[in-house]
Parts: sequence; structure tokens; C-alpha cells
Amino acid sequence: MSTEGAGQADHIMAAFPSSTRHRVYRDIVVGMAAILEQDAAAGADGAQARDVTDLIDCYLMDLASIAVTNDHRMNAATEPGYTAKVFNAYKQALLARLPADSPLRALVPSDKSMFGVINDFRRIGTYLAINNRGDSIQQPGLT
Repeated sequence: MSTEGAGQADHIMAAFPSSTRHRVYRDIVVGMAAILEQDAAAGADGAQARDVTDLIDCYLMDLASIAVTNDHRMNAATEPGYTAKVFNAYKQALLARLPADSPLRALVPSDKSMFGVINDFRRIGTYLAINNRGDSIQQPGLT
């Protein structure tokens, strides 16, 4: 990884575990995940434990695709085996930072295989093909 030739130089720093940007990104994701987990555990309307797993999976795939491709992320689809290995390494690093009694540990996604990476990119391609711009997550009638 290098900021030289990167898709976006500042994004590269998020993939370096020793960087401030990585720490801030991780802490934000872990904080969001903790709130989602608490809401799901309390039975809040619409909150599901699966949302926590999806959030962490998205975070780990973001880091892996940045690291593998120097932030030319769609290229990660051409290296699914390597992307999966990097995803799993970031996952282990995250687990090492979570307290042993953290309820988030049970919601961290399972290890990703090359087929899991291929499936993730297939889903992204499908969403792009049907022109999903996030409308499915907006509440009706709210602006």
C-alpha cells in the first residue's frame, strides 16, 4: 500500500493499523456496532443483531479492498482469494482489540472465503445494475 498512485491517498491510511485514521475508523465502527447491538438486545423496533454483523462485514471488506488494491477497490474482485485472506487478517486484529466479554464478539462475521468475496461483489454489481442509490433505507415520507 502506498499513497502514491492510490485511488484516494487519505483512504490508504485507514488500512494501516498503526495510523490514527485506522484507529478512528475502527472506533467509530465499534461504537456504532455497540449501539446497534444494545438496540437489538433491547428489542428496539427494526433493530436486529444481523445489522451488527453486516456493519462489521462492510468495515472489514472496506479495509481489505483498500489494502489489496491501493484503494482501487473494484479491482479486489479480481483477487478474491487474497482479498479474503486480508479480510480475515483484519478480522483477527479487530477481535484482538475487543474485550473477551464483549457481546460484539459473537456478532463478528465468520471468516471470508474467496467465494464470499465473489458473492459480495456480485451483490454490489446487482445493486448497481438495478440503480439502487440507497432509496431502500430511507423512511417513506421523511425528507
